[in-house]
This record gives sequence, structure tokens and C-alpha cells, in this order.
Amino acid sequence: MMDNRITDSLRTIKLSDASDNRLMTVILEESCREQEKENRKRKTGRHVLILAVSAALVAILAIGAGASGSLGRLFQLITKNDHSNDYNFDNLSVITQHMTPVENQITKTLAGDMKFSIREAYYDGMTIYCVGEIETKNDPNARQTDWNYDISVNGIPLDFNYSLRSRAWIKTEEGTYINDSLSTKVPAEFRPSDLKDIRVKYTATHYSYKEEGDSLGAGDLGKASAEFTVSCIDETVSISAPAEQRGIKFLYLCTSPATTEISMDVPKKLAGFDPDLLSSIALTTEDGKPITLNTGESRESREDPNNCDQLTYSGEAIPQGVTKLIATLWTSDTSNGSSTATASFQIDLEKKTVIPLD
Repeated sequence: MMDNRITDSLRTIKLSDASDNRLMTVILEESCREQEKENRKRKTGRHVLILAVSAALVAILAIGAGASGSLGRLFQLITKNDHSNDYNFDNLSVITQHMTPVENQITKTLAGDMKFSIREAYYDGMTIYCVGEIETKNDPNARQTDWNYDISVNGIPLDFNYSLRSRAWIKTEEGTYINDSLSTKVPAEFRPSDLKDIRVKYTATHYSYKEEGDSLGAGDLGKASAEFTVSCIDETVSISAPAEQRGIKFLYLCTSPATTEISMDVPKKLAGFDPDLLSSIALTTEDGKPITLNTGESRESREDPNNCDQLTYSGEAIPQGVTKLIATLWTSDTSNGSSTATASFQIDLEKKTVIPLD
């Protein structure tokens, strides 16, 4: 049983609606369950459980209510079991701090009886991080089902469906679940250059399989859309100084409190056109500490489509205080297992310059 003093303290927290009360219950229940497991292992007794719940209470009080009365920390609940090798693990707290409640959105049910909305969002100029909520009678984590999200930005459909991290839906009450699998990168050509607000629309479709392993085709279990406006927090640093070395063209580097993205034009033979050669981008601080870039894509170059492919890599934010970086294009030769530094550039974030290194 929870300590009476903690119970009394919980009653003093002001929440705007029933869903926020349910969320607090979920957070505390999760905390209790995790600590109970540890208690059984360590046999340290009830005192540790009280301390753990007290810590959860302190965290909730420190977080406080958001602009609309929401806790504004659903993202924190979703990511609490992430591991160090997961996308943006080092910056989860930064993303959490920037998440804000979504207001005045338009939601529509298109098939079945599923309701879908966006509870929290953060747009850092490159990536939309958001938490979606559904109300449905169908288990969203059931086998023989799958999910798809159609996304548009300022009325233009994105030409890909790319989630940064696939997580299971978390139940916050009977029939209501939250997830952030719709957090997505926004391709550079879809990003407003003036960092204005963007209008985003997600259409979520819950599919069913005829039998496990079959292609989709039994129909939609539910389909609904949510459309909302999200502001760009203007903390993005962008560098697009022209630089070239050995046929490798530096295109740009963008960094925000949550994300880093870097792009180069690479001759096709180095970018996978030759089946034995494959290139990737690495980014380090001046003293050699790596910046984790854990997603990459290759597409036809916009400047020289006949001869080059554009490689774009993204991942963790650049640590505070770092002003100089080294970007290296590494080319691997699968025929002999070798890896070569094909080009290297020094990036100065303060001066916004890029210099090829010998």
C-alpha cells in the first residue's frame, strides 16, 4: 500500500482533465512495478518502494503542468525503457523538455471507430517528434496487424513513410493508447527556409492480415486523421558553405538541441552504384569524440543527378560548447574488407565555415 503522506501529496497536484489523472496513475504504477521487482531481488523491504514513489512524485511536481494543463511528458513515459543504442537516446531529456501540448487540431474518423489525435509535439527544424493517442477497441499491438502513417507538411504529401523508432503502444486506460512511432524526419525540400510554423497532417491506418505472414489485405481495422500546427523552436544552426575534396561535395550541416544532420554529394561509384564500394558519413568533435549518426539515406543528387548521389546522415545533437567538428566520408570496399577516408572537412560552427582537410 502507498504511504499515506504520498497519497495526500498526490491529491494536491492540479490536473486539467481525467486523462491527465490517468497518466499520473500510469506513471506511478509503472514506477511501483519496477521498484517492486528490484525489492524482491534485493530484499530491502518497503522503505525502498516508498522512496521510489516519492522520487516519481518529485519528478511530476518538478515537471509541472503544461500550457493546457497537460503534464506534457507523455514522451517521457514512452521512452523510459529505451536503451543506450536507441535513436537519440542521449537527447531524450532535451526532446521531452521541448514537447508542448497540441491544441486546436482537426481530427476525423475515416474507417471503423478509431479516434486518433496528437497529444504532444516538437519540431526542431528537421524532425517532428510527437506523441499520438488512439481510442480503439482493437489491440494496437496484436499479431496479424500493422500500422501505416500518411504524412503531409503544409499540404504537400511526404514521398516516404519513415519513423525514427518503432515502439509498442502503451495503454493509458482501457481502449486508449499512446505511441511516438509517427515521429518522423522532414526531408530538406519540405522544410520552410524561414523556420515558420508548419501544418502537419497524419493519417493513421490500422491494418489486419488474413493470416500471419500473409500480405495485408483483410481490411482496415481503423483509420483516422489528425491535422495540427506546430511551431519551429528557432535554435537551429545551419551551415551550407561550399567545399569540395576529391569529387566529394559538402552540402550542408544542420544542428538543433535534439538532432544533427549532414549531407554530401558523392560520385555514384562510391555511393553504392559499384556493388563493391559503399560510403558513409562520420562526424566527430575536434578532439575525436564521435557524434552518433544512426540513420542514413541515399538519393539522387539534385545538383548533379547523372554523376552523384546525395548521402544524408542524421542522429544525436552536438554537445553544448562544441564549436568545431570533423566530417569524414568513409568508403568501404567489400571485395577486400578495407575502409578508406575518402574526404574530410573541418566545420566551424561559430564562423559557419567548412574547410577541406589534407
